[in-house]
Amino acid sequence: MKKNKIIIAFAILTMALTILTGCATDPIDTDLTNYYENQIPALTELENSVMTAFNSVVEENFVDDQTLILKLKNDVIPNSNNLVEQSKAVTTETEELKAIHEKFTASLVTENSAFTTMLEGLENRDKDLVTKGNDLLTESHVQFQAFSTALDALAKEHGWVDK
Repeated sequence: MKKNKIIIAFAILTMALTILTGCATDPIDTDLTNYYENQIPALTELENSVMTAFNSVVEENFVDDQTLILKLKNDVIPNSNNLVEQSKAVTTETEELKAIHEKFTASLVTENSAFTTMLEGLENRDKDLVTKGNDLLTESHVQFQAFSTALDALAKEHGWVDK
């Protein structure tokens, strides 16, 4: 499911870049163009690095708790914190896109909380906290999917996808 989030982000970016219609005729279209071309690429790149780092020490790549703790402390959480701050700094011109971007930021905040909760659980050998962290990570994927669906719908409303 973690890898799906990365794939979805790439799909959204690729879709947007391949179906840009050129000159924007309405404020939302202009805002979408700016969002896809100037806002999302850096966020997508950072999110991919966060998830790549995390995935490098979980599931089939899991070595031991200490390796996971160090990766979370030294790489995943600092980059996740940076990602949340960068996402919060994104500005949009229209309320429609702002509301959608807030869904993206909410998914990142939940994801960040998942990582910090997992770290606390691992450090304290508290399986319940680790489970809660995993549940939060799943919740962040659900939130990301809501963002992706809403963004896709807005793009379609403004002619970004061939019908």
